[in-house]
Amino acid sequence: MEDKDEKVYIFVSHSHKDINKVRLVRNYLEDRGAEPILFFLKSVTDDNEIEDLIKREIDARLWFLYCRSRNAEKSNWVKTELEYIKSTGKKNCLEIDLDKIKGVPQGDVAVKLDTCVKDLKKLNRVFVSYSLVDRQLAEKLIRAFEKYGIKVLLYGAEDAYAVNFYQSIETALNRAAEEDGLSVCLISSDSLRSKYCETEVKEIIKRPGKKIIAWLYNRKEGDTKEIPIAALPLYIRDYNIVPVDCSDIDAAIVTLMNKSLSLFGDYFLGYP
Repeated sequence: MEDKDEKVYIFVSHSHKDINKVRLVRNYLEDRGAEPILFFLKSVTDDNEIEDLIKREIDARLWFLYCRSRNAEKSNWVKTELEYIKSTGKKNCLEIDLDKIKGVPQGDVAVKLDTCVKDLKKLNRVFVSYSLVDRQLAEKLIRAFEKYGIKVLLYGAEDAYAVNFYQSIETALNRAAEEDGLSVCLISSDSLRSKYCETEVKEIIKRPGKKIIAWLYNRKEGDTKEIPIAALPLYIRDYNIVPVDCSDIDAAIVTLMNKSLSLFGDYFLGYP
């Protein structure tokens, strides 16, 4: 199901004084299927307007690259960008030492960029499993994923009544999710009572990829903030269980993406 037109968009925080080196990094990322976003707004002269535009662009991205250098450390704009990225709660800012670059990125800088693009391509395609009872909530989460350019792959609820139920689930998963990609299973008190959901989650767990069990709460009136992990079925307790507060969908997406990033390594977590 590879879509060659899919791109991983990365906001690049840098000093314009380093633009020649930054272009080498941009070209390197583009050659590997990423789409780095660089800003130099010559036509905009009002500082407030520039800051507002940059913040809106950061809000629209999940992935950030900080090209650290002596020039960047002195740049007020770079400082503003990094402080704002930190304030979003998104733990997804990769740092490289731009002063190490003399030509095409090599050594540890190239390794870091290669690994980043490879893993983000996997994270850019997420298989989501959910109960029909939680469909409204799931659709909000899916729209939030898609807002950031993440392709969401689903097993259609209408297929749940296929003649060969178990085979149809396995076929859909094989068609939708890569072996080493990411699956997010949205679990709730209602979904745990569904044999269909149980079957789908068990099929996902059998696959060799990265998995998150999102234990949903505050879905409706009467839900509690206490997450009774011990009450979950044994077949999911050993996986990455993430309590997700559904009263704030944007915060829920950040929670899920931060956990997703941690599954692929800690090189992309934290901030400079």
